Amino acid sequence: MGIVEILTELSKAVCLLIIDSFSNKIYLLFLFRCVIMTLLDECVLLLSQMKGVLIVISDTQNAQSPTKEKKTYTVEEIAEQLDISKKVAYSLVKSGQFSYVRAGKAIRVSKVSFDKWLNGI
Repeated sequence: MGIVEILTELSKAVCLLIIDSFSNKIYLLFLFRCVIMTLLDECVLLLSQMKGVLIVISDTQNAQSPTKEKKTYTVEEIAEQLDISKKVAYSLVKSGQFSYVRAGKAIRVSKVSFDKWLNGI
């Protein structure tokens, strides 16, 4: 079964489900789920038979949005990384051993600068 045939079957199934929806809604939902799952299986099978194609199937319910790479650390994060108190972390930041900026009352430490300091570069 090709992609065109699969899409044709899907559209037929949807039409039949709409027509049948007035008589039995639970049956409709079950049938619709079965049809979709069968068609998805067929699509995956067809795609897997194509040479040189990478297939990635993901669970969209558990998918996480890509996280943005941090450019700064908070003083609290530095304290956690070094397993020290916040007071000691503040003293360390103010010692000038790595770069930081002040945004109002907040202090943000350069990740690059801190990581270089931490790794002894």
